[in-house]
Amino acid sequence: MSAPTVEKALRFELVEGEERATLHSREGVISYAVLPAKSSRPKGTIVLLHGVASNASRWEEFVEKTSLNEEW
Repeated sequence: MSAPTVEKALRFELVEGEERATLHSREGVISYAVLPAKSSRPKGTIVLLHGVASNASRWEEFVEKTSLNEEW
């Protein structure tokens, strides 16, 4: 059985409305998701980062339950 590709290994669960993207460079791969604000006039962008020993699942519950996604 072959090892999963880096892109598949970086997959994480998405919450409703999120879109997945991946950035590739010589140094590595960054996998991320974007969840647009529900408002037609968002106030800005919030970037959530996790630590080296973690993954995007750290933010799943927060993103699902926060009211910040209304205008941010």
